[in-house]
Amino acid sequence: MQKKIIVPSNFSVESLLTVKSLVENCSANYIYDIKLVHGYLLSSSITDLLFYSKSQILNSLLSEDFKEACEILKNKYDSKINSITTDLFTGESHSAFLNYIDALQFDAYLVPGNYVFHPKSAKSIDLVPFLKKSSLEPLNADWKIIPTNNRQSTIADLLFSIQSQ
Repeated sequence: MQKKIIVPSNFSVESLLTVKSLVENCSANYIYDIKLVHGYLLSSSITDLLFYSKSQILNSLLSEDFKEACEILKNKYDSKINSITTDLFTGESHSAFLNYIDALQFDAYLVPGNYVFHPKSAKSIDLVPFLKKSSLEPLNADWKIIPTNNRQSTIADLLFSIQSQ
């Protein structure tokens, strides 16, 4: 059975641990289409809006490590993950968010119980309050982070040395 889920993300490698926890602990009956979404506040300047490019903003927010980590997850869990994609939500209201999730036909959302919003930029917005007010099914996935001396941990450290709860 296929399930399309939305995961709020700041596009850090660490944010992918929620996805890893989900697929490691999920029922074998599900195959997931995962959309990692970042809330981004657009400028109200007419000039900025004329030259708005979603792909340009996404490229500025996505690191090579993050892209590589997504590929690693997709390859490692190919029997449980059909796709992992990224997107921006640029609305400001709850009704705009409801239209967004309705248009993309999500089945559920995934936010860890120990979630803390870490903005990627000054224009980042937290999507969790929108998700919690939606009618989407919440999925549970938590992880336990093993402290490291270096916050610039490698992809391997983040994806393979962290134990799921």
